[in-house]
Amino acid sequence: MIGPGSGAVLGCNYGSSVPSVDSPRLARMYLSGRLPLDRMIGRSARLEEADDALDDLRNGRGLRTILHM
Repeated sequence: MIGPGSGAVLGCNYGSSVPSVDSPRLARMYLSGRLPLDRMIGRSARLEEADDALDDLRNGRGLRTILHM
């Protein structure tokens, strides 16, 4: 994501990923406890709450929100 007024992408992770290889590897890391996703998620919200989640993002809250169906 490019922030307002920045006009530059400073870095990109997984731009050259191979999902069929990387996704199972990341899942194994999570299940083994080596990838602490639970600590990285600030909030979990339903898709119906997306507008509220975006409002939080605009106001500097909820920077690590996961939307689920």
